[in-house]
Amino acid sequence: MKIRIKFLDHDIEVKNDSVFSVECENKIYFYRIVGLFNSLANGNIDEAIEVYEQEKEVDCSNKVEVIIDYFNFDFSSKKYQTKLADMLNRVIDAEDVNRLNNEFKKIQKIVERNLGKLDLPLIFQKDFELDNFLKLLKLSIKGNKSLLDNLLLIIDIEKIFHLNYFYIFINLKSYLSSAEINELYKYALYNQVAILLLDNDTYGTCLDNEHKVIIDENLNEFMI
Repeated sequence: MKIRIKFLDHDIEVKNDSVFSVECENKIYFYRIVGLFNSLANGNIDEAIEVYEQEKEVDCSNKVEVIIDYFNFDFSSKKYQTKLADMLNRVIDAEDVNRLNNEFKKIQKIVERNLGKLDLPLIFQKDFELDNFLKLLKLSIKGNKSLLDNLLLIIDIEKIFHLNYFYIFINLKSYLSSAEINELYKYALYNQVAILLLDNDTYGTCLDNEHKVIIDENLNEFMI
């Protein structure tokens, strides 16, 4: 995918076989660039940013994820719970569905006995629906203490769920070593998950599998 930001000279290329990194020393420009991607992630289209796939414009609104907070990963979000419930629904066999249905009937009887204690005309759903039952369980994904492990987990989730076109990591190089960044790159490329890094500082030459554009304080751009 090619991303064209109207106030930048170079296109940003997001691929499955390499990682693109934007290192911007100019804080005003950096804020504008992050803001554009954040708007895109929240479903708001800004004329200053365009995304193309083989020269055909693509609507990526709500289909990219911007990750800024590396201390509070939300692995129990509703979108993950819904996906997990759908996947579990597809793999549970008929015998286990019957077992769950029998247990559900026992729960119904307990609830029904207690309805009379409430002075209200109450009814409840009596038919067992596996999808609704699984959603009640509020399935979630267990995170890790290590930042790198959580990032690798994000790659695993995307590989399975296919939720986004690509992921944008903000100032990630401030938190990880070059070796850890390289490990993230290799894992993302191996699993065919496209990622983009945006940093408000410069970090020298390219890492393995990395292409980058550097924007200095005076807004000069250098592709390396």
